Amino acid sequence: MPLFEAAGNHVALYVAYEALAQVANTRAQMDAVTDAHDRAAGHASLAGLPYSLLTSRARGRLSGRTPVSELLAWIDEQVAGGVTEPMPTVRAEALAMLTRFEEARAILAEQRTVQAERGRSIDLAGTLGFDTVGLELLAGDYAAAVRFGLEGCRLYEELGERSYLSGASALLGQAYYGLGDLDQAESWAGRSRELGASDDLLAQMLWRQVQAKVFARRGAGAEAERLAGEAVAVAEQTDMLDFQALAYADLGEVLELVDRVEEAAEAFEQALARFKEKENIAQSTRVRVRLDALRAAPAS
Repeated sequence: MPLFEAAGNHVALYVAYEALAQVANTRAQMDAVTDAHDRAAGHASLAGLPYSLLTSRARGRLSGRTPVSELLAWIDEQVAGGVTEPMPTVRAEALAMLTRFEEARAILAEQRTVQAERGRSIDLAGTLGFDTVGLELLAGDYAAAVRFGLEGCRLYEELGERSYLSGASALLGQAYYGLGDLDQAESWAGRSRELGASDDLLAQMLWRQVQAKVFARRGAGAEAERLAGEAVAVAEQTDMLDFQALAYADLGEVLELVDRVEEAAEAFEQALARFKEKENIAQSTRVRVRLDALRAAPAS
């Protein structure tokens, strides 16, 4: 990169920063992803390349530490500047965090239709297996999350895409867990574990969270605590506030299930602090309810 800088080669710098963004994305360093995409877009502009990378830049802000209000303001600023590249799935996920579920569902439904009509299969699989499943998990509609998750995973399988499938499989496991189907939850967690690369931190934390909760429900408390603790340790290597918070919330559930009430409350507090920092109102409300119920319960 210093050689490219010295040569003023903006095409090479665009490619290099995009490569850095991909590495950072695998390591779940989303603020670094955002910075690399922003720099890549700047060099693309200087080179006369038609790549604004707005969707990638928006998604980095969604997944990292940027508060939801700042993300939406940034998107609106791009649109006001005459940008035509869409960022609807990112907007939908942000709206879902603000509990505006019906608006978010409408946006994602339109996107799925457009992607299917245009043959954008990899995008469609992502909208199904990640964006829509994430929305329905947030809304508490686990049956819908399972339905969309199965379709997204099927499409990834057909496309031979293993990397994204690892994360989508774990989210599908979360949906099955929400339905109370522990066998399917464990099966999809196992699929995620099988597919996930060792440095794919998102997949590594997600499958552990699902499996930990299944173990806790089945009375294997020691294994449950170990995996939930490992998931939190992985999450802390990232800057994905929402997923960090979810890892702590799942640790809290495991600890509650094994009657470690005080430690469970501490884990839920950690989750709540991160959800509030991200401005995820939907999850903040859910965790606050669980925390209040835990503290109101009589001591055993």
